Amino acid sequence: MKSFKIVYWVFTSLFAAMMVAGGIAYLRKAPEVMEGLKISGFPYYFMQLLGVAKILGSIMLFYSFNCKTLKEWAYSGFYFTLIGAIWVHIKIGISVLSPVIALIILSVTYYLWYRIRKEGGIKN
Repeated sequence: MKSFKIVYWVFTSLFAAMMVAGGIAYLRKAPEVMEGLKISGFPYYFMQLLGVAKILGSIMLFYSFNCKTLKEWAYSGFYFTLIGAIWVHIKIGISVLSPVIALIILSVTYYLWYRIRKEGGIKN
């Protein structure tokens, strides 16, 4: 059980760091984000919304106030975001490697969280 917890926190921290970095890039109008936004045709406010959502969702993975429903919403929001990112990357013709890797890390994190929580090792 202890090894599962360690792996869970390592993967969760890695995933959260990726999402926070992406959220900050969206909010700071990073040139590569703005270029992808222009090519994909999404409005600017959509990137602001995603930036804030990624940061808040990452916080929710760590501080869910002992409410598993909020954490599950964060996980599902990240799944929808990453599936959408894969679709957009395919649509505009850029590599899907980064959202696919993030989706794999998210899946490992969710699996471990669910398993540890089911065994009574994590309360939230």
